[in-house]
Amino acid sequence: MQEREEVFVAEQGGEVVAFASVGPARDHPGYTHELMTLYSLKRVQGRGMGRGLLDAVFNTVRAGVVITSHSGY
Repeated sequence: MQEREEVFVAEQGGEVVAFASVGPARDHPGYTHELMTLYSLKRVQGRGMGRGLLDAVFNTVRAGVVITSHSGY
């Protein structure tokens, strides 16, 4: 199996307004994971959505969830 990124999204009214992703550390020896992205629409900034996404990323990494994909993805 090959490691891949895991994506987390925040929705508001059925619309994706922010997202974050985490994956295997690329060029950082000694680290297992790396935050790849954390983006939000300007209109929702300052409302805690980014913090919630970051918490989800940290909880996934702390729980030791193995982020993998099957060949062909």
